[in-house]
Amino acid sequence: MTMHGFLNIDKPAGMTSHDVVAHIRRAARQKRVGHSGTLDPAATGVLVVALGNATRLIEYVQDATSKRYLATVQLGATTTTDDAEGELLATAAVPPLDRAAIEQALEPLRGEIMQVPPMYSALHHQGRRLHELARDGIVVERAARPVTIERLELIEWSTPLLTLDIMCSKGTYIRSLARDLGESLGCGAHLQALRRTAVGTFLIEDALPLDQLIGPFEDKETRRQKDKETSDNRAFSSSPNLLASFLRRFCHLKSRWPIGRRSRLARMRCGRCAMEWRSSSRLPAPTARARMGLKATCWRYWCEQAISGGQ
Repeated sequence: MTMHGFLNIDKPAGMTSHDVVAHIRRAARQKRVGHSGTLDPAATGVLVVALGNATRLIEYVQDATSKRYLATVQLGATTTTDDAEGELLATAAVPPLDRAAIEQALEPLRGEIMQVPPMYSALHHQGRRLHELARDGIVVERAARPVTIERLELIEWSTPLLTLDIMCSKGTYIRSLARDLGESLGCGAHLQALRRTAVGTFLIEDALPLDQLIGPFEDKETRRQKDKETSDNRAFSSSPNLLASFLRRFCHLKSRWPIGRRSRLARMRCGRCAMEWRSSSRLPAPTARARMGLKATCWRYWCEQAISGGQ
């Protein structure tokens, strides 16, 4: 039965948003599955996944809802990707800072601002994604884009780490906020950790960990696969009935072939070459056997080879 609706998933670290969708697609056994906003692999938190007809509403969830994050920023170090996953570019001493100095640096980043996206992003430039160019060592100018920072509050400050509560619009890069904050403070910075706590009304308190959601489905699928393997292994036993059953299912052996004193298994004929055998009661000529890939005229040999996966 096809399911329709939204899932509030707590994405674990180390997985891409596409990986989460792929897991849910396999568990639900349906193709129409998508998400409403990408999270970086290192990030955790709310990932809204749509199933069935709900995929038609994804664009409305993306455009009409704000996203909220809990971000940890490390001062005094810059990286190639503006987060902890990139290579270290430079380090600098963190100047003495108090809450007032940090609030002063945060103020220009609030409200409607123009933000330059990071080089390592999925945006396109002349038909190629920016992260593909960056991996090739190519750095291009990126046009600043308008974004809205509805909330930017300092939660905790302990040199060199500070924690921010951020509510922003679609298209905002928290990595760019960390980079811009470091430039404003004069010491550089990068995003150390990120957790999305809300997407509109989808809250982290209501999110379900991915392993809890797909665990029962994966266990059921594992049991089904094991049962199938057990059934297949039984087909390799010496019982002609089981062998014949296996051949009917997997080797397209469809009907009996009256060729004298052969065992029941040997009298089975292959549906793949039915056209070659339908009008004749004799074995094909050597050239026809070669064209069909048969290595011998003996049906028993052919069936044994079919079971073993050869010909």
